[in-house]
Amino acid sequence: MKRMLFLLIGFCLSIVVSTNLYAQTTDTQTEQGKASAKPAKNKKQTKAEREAAMMDVIRQKVYSKDFKVKIVQATPLRTAARKLDPGYSFQVKGDSVFCDMPYIGDTAMNMSYTGSQGMSFNEKLKSYSTVQLDQNHYTAFLTVSNKEDNYNIQVDLYNNGVVNIAVTPVRRDAISYGGLLDLPKPSKK
Repeated sequence: MKRMLFLLIGFCLSIVVSTNLYAQTTDTQTEQGKASAKPAKNKKQTKAEREAAMMDVIRQKVYSKDFKVKIVQATPLRTAARKLDPGYSFQVKGDSVFCDMPYIGDTAMNMSYTGSQGMSFNEKLKSYSTVQLDQNHYTAFLTVSNKEDNYNIQVDLYNNGVVNIAVTPVRRDAISYGGLLDLPKPSKK
């Protein structure tokens, strides 16, 4: 029951974070569009074409278990969201998870916790499954364990490149992270 409550809270937090990040991404893209008012050499893609192309990239990355997220925001269970310094990341590569994110929160009630790693670990996946909930995003469900805790992780990848990660540890409060999918820069011809 407690686990379901944490998953529900994590899911709600991920929706709040995605809305916030989507607004920031849209504002940034609008400002960049105004700044670069140069005529395009190639035919301009419509928004729907860009989103469809992004969904193809996301589909490929999710099913091949090969994606990396640049983390920009943390939303602890009991406090407000915090912007993070650059350099934090979350990566799934094959059967492993490479996690380098800060942990901001409390231990669960009546549980001893002596962890000092935060959310920094490189571990093998215990389970991995994906689902496409609608035409705009994929969700990956992961389970990972290390010597400090067991983690249920939900990763929502949206067609605009925004990613929400809801982490539900056993011994600590749930926490959500927001970030952007790390994609290679298009080559200039």
